[in-house]
Amino acid sequence: MVQQNIHVVIPGGGVNKSRRQWKKNKGKYLFNEKNLAKVFRARFLEALNESKLPIPRKVRDYGFLHGNAKKLLSLVQLILHVTITGTQQRPRPVFKCPCCKTAMIILGFRQFAWESG
Repeated sequence: MVQQNIHVVIPGGGVNKSRRQWKKNKGKYLFNEKNLAKVFRARFLEALNESKLPIPRKVRDYGFLHGNAKKLLSLVQLILHVTITGTQQRPRPVFKCPCCKTAMIILGFRQFAWESG
């Protein structure tokens, strides 16, 4: 049997966009994390089985952790004074001239405007 994992990150607060502030949750959390995980897993698998859906390989993230939420994530990092170290860039592929086989210097890319038809 293949083990399925679901990782859920539930932040202890959220962003107030109009005030550009991080708002913390006050008090304790509603559920114990281990008990919540057991109940969630059981109910999730039960719902999948009832609807005859396959068990997914991965669950993607959402909110400010979603891949398309870079502006919101930057705002959260700015508000919480988080500094991110730069990542090392991957080397770009070398395009060679089809005639002389030397490396070409790319000055720009041109996109064609395709007309619908």
